[in-house]
Amino acid sequence: MEDRPAPLEVVVRVRREWLDMFGRICAANLTGPLPPATGEWIELRMRFAGVKAARTLLSFGANVEVMSPASVRADLAAVAAEITDLYSNVRLA
Repeated sequence: MEDRPAPLEVVVRVRREWLDMFGRICAANLTGPLPPATGEWIELRMRFAGVKAARTLLSFGANVEVMSPASVRADLAAVAAEITDLYSNVRLA
């Protein structure tokens, strides 16, 4: 039998106006039901197979922020920096 590492728990905050869509798209990673939308940001707990698996959160742009763990925040920041560098010479029309 193959040993699998324990899932990585990730705490995120989601902008209220994105909560329903986020819940539908990320349902498999949520640790529980969506809480009521109160305030501008809603905090949620998620589980991922590893740090790199959490990169899917980048598709939500600045509408989702990883609060912990620091390893996921650092990885997402590194990937975002790579993307910024890739497109830094693109001129807007």
